[in-house]
Amino acid sequence: MAGALSRLHGESVLWIGQEVESARSLAGRMIKLPLMILPDVAEICPSQPGEISKLVTDLDQLPFQTGTIDGVVLHHCLEEHHDPRLILREVARVLAPGGRLIVCGFNPWSLMGLRSMFSRLSTDIMSGRKLINPIRLFDWFTLLGFELDAPPLYSGLGLFLNRETYKVSSPAHQFPFGGLFLTSAVKQTNNYHFRFTKRLRSRKLAPVSYPRIGGWTERSHPEADQTDSS
Repeated sequence: MAGALSRLHGESVLWIGQEVESARSLAGRMIKLPLMILPDVAEICPSQPGEISKLVTDLDQLPFQTGTIDGVVLHHCLEEHHDPRLILREVARVLAPGGRLIVCGFNPWSLMGLRSMFSRLSTDIMSGRKLINPIRLFDWFTLLGFELDAPPLYSGLGLFLNRETYKVSSPAHQFPFGGLFLTSAVKQTNNYHFRFTKRLRSRKLAPVSYPRIGGWTERSHPEADQTDSS
């Protein structure tokens, strides 16, 4: 995620996820106020001086005003929520126009997808996760006014057994077969189309042709013609 995080900058950037160690990478970026939201109150710990600030709140009701966040990182939080569309809608609301959204999650079209199917039989670290199809995620981006600024990357060909033993063994590529996917999008601004109409010219009456009447005086006085002939 180093390449995607290097493009984050601004006054405030929000990290949503449970990996505190990964969220600390925002502290060394060009970010004035890095924030982190933890979905579980039990996992929160006091922030040390110079570290990222931690908050606990509902992901579908973020306590921020509209258009006040410059960047958002969704790190394996969409697959843990009962309705990921609510999170994306809130992120689109608080994200400022031109802000960047980074999403990292597990790819269902890989060995990780098969691994999540076995987690339904027994309770483990993958239980309760609903893996999101990246193609469906891109459709949600379009509906919310986001545009991909880079091709999505996929990596990791092994099975996720636990947090300690899982390592990304393959480099990032664009083939949608890796266990992890990473995508980055930018919120588009409102498009205003100005129409410069030409000034209408003043209309003038067009000349109309009419037949010319010749000898109107002679034809209108037949009595005078008879007198002249006599």
